[in-house]
Order: sequence, then C-alpha cells, then structure tokens
Amino acid sequence: MIHSIRKFFSNLGPGAMVAAAFIGPGTLTVCAAAGAEFGYALLWIIPITLLITFFLQDLAVRIALAQGIDLAPAIRESFQHPLIKRSVVLSVVMVIAFGNAAYQSGNISGASLALDSFDLSVKFAVGKITINFIPIVLALMAIPLLYFKENIRLDRLFVGLIFLMSLSFILSLFFISIEFGELLRGLFIPKVPSGSILAILSLVGTTIVPYNFFLHSSTVRRKWNNASGLKMSRFDSAFSLFLGGLVTASILIGLAASKVTTVDNFADLSAGMENAFGSRATYFLAFGMFIAGLSSAVTAPLAAAYVVASAYGQSDESNTFRLTWVSVLLVGAFFAATSQQPIELIRIAQGANAILLPLLLFVLLRIASSAKMGKLKNHLTQNVIGWGIFMVTILLSALVLIRLLT
Repeated sequence: MIHSIRKFFSNLGPGAMVAAAFIGPGTLTVCAAAGAEFGYALLWIIPITLLITFFLQDLAVRIALAQGIDLAPAIRESFQHPLIKRSVVLSVVMVIAFGNAAYQSGNISGASLALDSFDLSVKFAVGKITINFIPIVLALMAIPLLYFKENIRLDRLFVGLIFLMSLSFILSLFFISIEFGELLRGLFIPKVPSGSILAILSLVGTTIVPYNFFLHSSTVRRKWNNASGLKMSRFDSAFSLFLGGLVTASILIGLAASKVTTVDNFADLSAGMENAFGSRATYFLAFGMFIAGLSSAVTAPLAAAYVVASAYGQSDESNTFRLTWVSVLLVGAFFAATSQQPIELIRIAQGANAILLPLLLFVLLRIASSAKMGKLKNHLTQNVIGWGIFMVTILLSALVLIRLLT
C-alpha cells in the first residue's frame, strides 16, 4: 500500500507546476469577479478551458519528448531561414520574459495580501515611498527554491502545494450555503449572460498561458526524457489540472454564493471572500491565497529562465538561466514592495500574449505534424482539434486586443 502511494506521487510533478503557475492571485481574482457578477452562470467555462489546456500542454510535451530538446530550440529548428529563425526566437523570448516580469508583481502582492490576514504586514517609509517588507521576504523565500531546484525536487514540492491549496479552498466551501440547482445548471448548461464576454475572456486567458507550454515541456523532458514517459505525463497533467480546476471553481462558487457584486482588485477579493465564507474560513482562504501567490512567484521566473536559456542553447546551470529568473523575481518584488501595480506594463503583456498564443499554436501544430515527430506525430483527430482550437484562439486574441485598445 505504502509502496503504491509512493509510486503514485513519484510520477507526479511537472503537471503540478503548470497548475501552480496558472492558479495565481490574478486567476483567483478573475474567478471571484466572475462569480460575484454572474453567479454560477460561467462555471461551465472552467472544465472546457481545462480540457483545452490539457490538449495544448500535451502538444508541447510531445514535441519536447519526440525531439529530445526543449520547446524553444524545437521552435527555432523548425525554421530554415536564419532571419526568420532569429526573429521568431527573439519574439518568444521577449514576450515571455517581459510578460512574466510584469505579472510577477501581482503574484507576490497576492501572497502578501494573504499574510495581511494574519496581521503580518510590516511597512516602513523611505522618503516619500512606503516599503512593504513582506514582498521582499517572499522574494528571499523564492530564491533558494529556484537556486536549489534540483536538490529540493521542486516538482514534488509543487505536488504538495497544489494538494494544500486545493484542500484549503475546498474546505472553505463547507462554510457557505450553495444553491446546488443553480450550480449544476451553471456547470452543464452553457450561457453567455449580457456583459459577460470580458469575464469569459479573462477566465480563458488566466488558464491557457503561453509560458506554461515551455515550463511544462522542459520539466517533463527532464523527468522522463523519452516517448515512454508520455503516458505518465498525461496522467500527471490530468490529475494536476483537475485539482487546479477545483481551486478555481471553489472561488467562483464561493463568490457566487455571496452578496458581493464587484471584485476589481485584491482588496475586493479579500473582502468578498470574508463576506462569502465568513470569518471562520478566513484562515483557510488566506493560506490558500498565500500558496497560490508564492507558487506562481516561483514558476513565473522559472518558466522565463527555461525559455531564455534554452532558446540560446544554454543549460539550467548557466549564468543566462540564473540571471533571467533573478531579474524577473526582483522586478516583481520591487513593484510589490513599493505597492505599485504596473498596470500599463501588464496591459502590454496581455496584448503581447494575445498575439503570441495563436502564432505559437500555429508553429506547434506545424511541428507536431512533421515527420521528425516519429510515433508522436499528430494523427487526424488531433489535427482537427488542434486547428479548431487555433481558430478559436484567433477570435479570442482579437477580442482581447480590441478590449485593450478601447
């Protein structure tokens, strides 16, 4: 029995890192806002988005396992013309590195907000600027996790974190009164309420994250490194995404059951959660929020480092790899510690990701259909599904860009 449990957990890890990456404070805020404004009506979006995420992550993993290299160099080698090759790689590197640096402040701010629930906030003034000491502490906590990632088995750590996060938010549901009829209708009967397009885009955009393709494929390749690991990788992804879906659904359900109607930021989220779940559940929620923020604060720099280093043929032990994750971590810590939300930077990053996603998917589908994939080459059904998703991403990206520009 114990041996079976150990074997089960030993085959988990990369998928948990992906789940931890997309379940950040921003995702929790988006889910809370959807639940507060539209009740249970948008619950159906979560399982559909998770299925699409599973398909896309599996696509990236198959490419890495089939070719025995990380996703960034696989993309680079798929182009023959030197100028196109350099341009594509540079574009991917810039979008991922810049976007993760912009989002990092939100990750650290979310973890800091959770600690505020325990009255642990420490602030001091430096001239006219107020410095929050907690984000600095969180950044310092993340440094050894990133630096010694191989020694501490970071993938297994995230398995535990996802379990704890899921448990925290699910236990919180026991403190509220749920309308199960409305919940089931929201889950199984798709509806698009008036004014909900932005909320739908946000729910999709916080789950299907381009940098997770690179993070997932890199961590899977280091764990299994050949096509024989694909079966376990799929189980790992499905299990971890299921737990991640429970977390996001729990937040949406909780706010749907509350009387809160607006969630625009972390402060609204905190107040809304307390109103929805009551003071008894505050510590469960705060703990889950802390794990969400801290785990995303680790995975975002890590993903950026994998992309930048592998794109230029550098290893995980290279100065390029370390400099990338240090830079992303410090930028996020600075904005969070000085209580600045780089809204314009985040808007630019969102726009860049909206452009990158369909372009990246187009390249991945081309690679997955090539002869170099061997037995892991896309079959007809996978191509039909993949190109169908590609068309949907074009539409969604266009809507995101229109929203950002108006």
